[in-house]
Amino acid sequence: MPLPAKPLVISFDNAYRNLLVDVAPILREQQFTAVVNLATTFIAETPEERRTLNGEPMMTWTEIRAAIQEGVFEFGGHTRNRVDLRTHEKPFNEIRASRSDLKRATGYRTRVFSYPFGSHTPEIAAAAREARVRFAMINGGTIASIGPKTDFLALPRIKAAGGNHLFTTQIFERRGEGVFGYAKVVHDKGPTFPASVHVLDADAYEPLAVQDVAELKADAAVEIPLPSDLAFPVTIEIRDSSGVLLYYAATIERGGVVKGAPAGQLPLSLEGGVEIEPIE
Repeated sequence: MPLPAKPLVISFDNAYRNLLVDVAPILREQQFTAVVNLATTFIAETPEERRTLNGEPMMTWTEIRAAIQEGVFEFGGHTRNRVDLRTHEKPFNEIRASRSDLKRATGYRTRVFSYPFGSHTPEIAAAAREARVRFAMINGGTIASIGPKTDFLALPRIKAAGGNHLFTTQIFERRGEGVFGYAKVVHDKGPTFPASVHVLDADAYEPLAVQDVAELKADAAVEIPLPSDLAFPVTIEIRDSSGVLLYYAATIERGGVVKGAPAGQLPLSLEGGVEIEPIE
């Protein structure tokens, strides 16, 4: 079948129950579906036997069967015990077991798999192929390029860092040779994630400056030099490392610029945040 112009796959690792409570209503509203990759050891049969992972309650086989029937979620494998396959003696057994457990409990036959912790090597991919997996997901941090040379056993994904994120942005005017000043971004609250901070001409939506941060931690600040011919209004965007997932955006007018402020003194005049449900 031909793909649509802009195909998108939404996937979650681990079948946390909050996917049914928080995510499923949004998927129904938007008429989307999503793939949930699960480690079968953590799935009990009934709510009375419900198990937890990372302190979070998991779905049960009863709930998974109902979800399959509704069609909002599809399910894939994630090993039986959520192990790092790079250190496992027999990756094939773990991969095959997750598929067979899912089939035995639900009657659902899946050809989809995600490597726990992104633990992918050519040898592990060969084990996945032997276990009759057709599509396997890694972390990657890039968009999957689909074509004749695509490795469908190593499909990259863009990872969303879960939790509540709060950012503060401001532009300081401190003119120097060829420099207007700098933009400053503070990650006031939220889990660490690889970020790409973009400063753009708000009207033309053209990049003026970009700075990548390998790990944007809570309370961390990023300062980006700005060109002397800076035109306003200016938009500051905070994206994931691929530049695709937008966490936050703020537009600053000329009147919002702070003149000559010493480094480290950031007026908290612009605040914004985003709530992202935790996923692996």
